[in-house]
Amino acid sequence: MTHNYAILQTSSASCPEDFYHAPCLTEVVNLDTPAIEAFIDFKNNPPLSIFADAKLDDAIKEANYSVAHTLIVKNQDIKMLGLVSSRQLHGELPVRISQDRGTPRSNIAVNLVMFPIEELLCIDYKLITGARVGHIVDTLHDKRTPYLLVRDNEKPHIIRGMFSAWQLSKQIGTPSVANHLSEASSLAELSRISRRSS
Repeated sequence: MTHNYAILQTSSASCPEDFYHAPCLTEVVNLDTPAIEAFIDFKNNPPLSIFADAKLDDAIKEANYSVAHTLIVKNQDIKMLGLVSSRQLHGELPVRISQDRGTPRSNIAVNLVMFPIEELLCIDYKLITGARVGHIVDTLHDKRTPYLLVRDNEKPHIIRGMFSAWQLSKQIGTPSVANHLSEASSLAELSRISRRSS
């Protein structure tokens, strides 16, 4: 060595060792479970993102590895433009766009099928700390939205995390509630398709 650095003290690792890791979402929840246990917190589970001009095939690959199979769509300034899920990427809207434009589905950009940020709803983080999963389920259904974005208390201009109807339907074992959530997603998607067709 060319420099005389002091050797740092070491010790043997023990087996098994604990390690820092993001907490997992509660696998099974019910309507009375605290909403925070079903909340996808970006501080603990950093979301995967994709540029708005990326092609669908690239987004599909990325979405397979993301929490709730959902990607944040961003611009070149790394600002959030919307959300896109595996369901949207494989859904009817890409087919419609492909037919309307006479272009292969693989050439379609993500921003054409995403849920734009201006169509998504937000709630404050402080509201979910005392809420139950049932509050989130009924809000998603009432607003006919597949997502609820959550604003950070300390930095209201920053999205702290989200609730996903798709993710909640997986976590809730009751078929009627899962159908309730599925209906919210389907209504939102049908609304977007009909607006595009009109």
